[in-house]
Amino acid sequence: MGSFRQVNLFRFILALKDRNDQDAVQIVAIAPETVLTAGPLAVELIAIKDGQVILRSNPP
Repeated sequence: MGSFRQVNLFRFILALKDRNDQDAVQIVAIAPETVLTAGPLAVELIAIKDGQVILRSNPP
């Protein structure tokens, strides 16, 4: 897995915006694999609302 691409970030933000949630949403970044100092840094963004995952940047 390579680094997180800008297009993935853009799609994640647009999908989150399209949900039009009025309440707070927590966004966490998770490294699905061990990250070495030399990289690359691979991350997945996850949006959580009321303890439930509502959106993932890399859906399974």
